[in-house]
Amino acid sequence: PAAPAAAIGGGADLLGDLLGGGGGDIGGMTAPASAPAAAPVDPLAALMGDSAPPPTATGVGGMLGSEFSAAPQMPVAMQPAASAMVKAFDKDGVSVTMNFSKAADGSVTVAASFGNATPSDLNSFALQVAVPKGITLEMRPASSSSIPAGSSGAVTQTMRLQREVMRPLALRIRVSYTVASTGAAVQEMSQVDASMLPAGL
Repeated sequence: PAAPAAAIGGGADLLGDLLGGGGGDIGGMTAPASAPAAAPVDPLAALMGDSAPPPTATGVGGMLGSEFSAAPQMPVAMQPAASAMVKAFDKDGVSVTMNFSKAADGSVTVAASFGNATPSDLNSFALQVAVPKGITLEMRPASSSSIPAGSSGAVTQTMRLQREVMRPLALRIRVSYTVASTGAAVQEMSQVDASMLPAGL
């Protein structure tokens, strides 16, 4: 068969591994129809595993091709607690900060807070998340779908990650919103990979 459009980690399908062939946990999204072969790659289709993902500034390919495909499959044991704060997304004055906190049983709670440094409110704000297979994702609704202009942490959302096997944590996220002052709809993708988190997490 022909080689994939983007070869990651020795030929492994990045999103096939990330989402487990459609079995990954997705926060609040429905898979769109696949785009025709000649059409540009759709960011949502990439998130859902319908096509090869676009390159991102966070080094998606290197992390998923090595750490995920070759991650040791070991049962989760009681582990020391750990925590970390990560800027998961920051573009055009809009940011998502995630505070990771691991419990002794290996589960990880992620408290996300949204910032809006622009002069306009952001409406219909939504955070969508995909995780690798072997990790269960539970997302609670955001505290609001509208982020006030010039605010930081006014809107929050919590999620919980539970690993069935020991493997590096990673999140592929999609942020979407509408700029209230112009009506412009914005969709952006980003990645939190294992290199951004402490080893104990």
